[in-house]
Amino acid sequence: MSNPIMERSYVTDLLVTALLEASVGQIVQYKDLQQLVNHDVQGRHRYLLERARHICMRDHKRAFTTVMNVGLQRTAAEDLVKLGKGQIKRVRNAAKKGAVIMDTVQRADLTEHQALEHDATRGILAAIQTASKPRKNNQASRANADPQVKL
Repeated sequence: MSNPIMERSYVTDLLVTALLEASVGQIVQYKDLQQLVNHDVQGRHRYLLERARHICMRDHKRAFTTVMNVGLQRTAAEDLVKLGKGQIKRVRNAAKKGAVIMDTVQRADLTEHQALEHDATRGILAAIQTASKPRKNNQASRANADPQVKL
């Protein structure tokens, strides 16, 4: 038996088309989208708009940010960099919270298998925290040891 092919709804296609027509920095207002599809895309039928945003991101490499109670704004490249850095901060904070939870465990209460799983999980969380810390570039600030090479 083959897997069924998932098809998009007509409403989702209309929303995707409307979002793709937006230029960088332009705001597509919720009221315009609601008139277009005749559904409440801010309330009960929000999933339709979320799906359209996901399709725009995945298939067309276009990102949209929310403008509170106004609509969706096509995000400029420089803002996408900030959003990406914000996601790193979010991951780091989630790893910190997970580490705090893991540190409350009494190892004496764990079986050998659970203790190994605890240690592995704690190590992964520590690695995420370490890898996601913002660092300054120390290489550029150090003096060049070889005078023949220009940095």
